Order: sequence, then C-alpha cells, then structure tokens
Amino acid sequence: MTTLTHSLVLFWEPVGTLSDEERAGFVETVEAVTQRLERMRAIEEEELFPSCDAAIPADDQLDWVRRFAEIEQERGSRRLWADRLRPLIRRRGA
Repeated sequence: MTTLTHSLVLFWEPVGTLSDEERAGFVETVEAVTQRLERMRAIEEEELFPSCDAAIPADDQLDWVRRFAEIEQERGSRRLWADRLRPLIRRRGA
C-alpha cells in the first residue's frame, strides 16, 4: 500500500506532460489503490465489525454513536477539504 501511495504522490506533481506510459501507469496505480481500499472496507464490514459487536458488550457500545459523531466533527467536512484543494487543482490546470 505504501508503494502505491508513493506512486500516486509522485504522479500527482508531474514536472511536465505525462507520457502515454506514465498516464497508463497512473491509471493502473489508482485502480490498484482503489481495489485495495475496497478490500480493506470489505474486511472491516465482514470480519472486524461483527467480531467487535460480538466481543464488546452492548452497554459499552451505547456511547459509540456520540463519539463517532465527535470524531467526524473533528475531522472536518468534505467541503473543507474541497475548499483547501481547489486552489491546488486550479494551479495544476486539472
């Protein structure tokens, strides 16, 4: 996963126009990262979450919804990130 992420970062800041091979490599990398993330999500939903629900008493889970909402609030919204990224995207002409 680290290698794929590094590859995306390298492609994100090209020093010039990408060649056909570089564009194809970028697409392959994005697809590989996407597949890996999808697999991680599936493992969480199919294995981790049910195991957690089975192992942690329901009383201990009562406060989770509130805590998750707090964590999401701390993270910020998608709009916040979109606003931060917009100038970078414009500079790159994307």
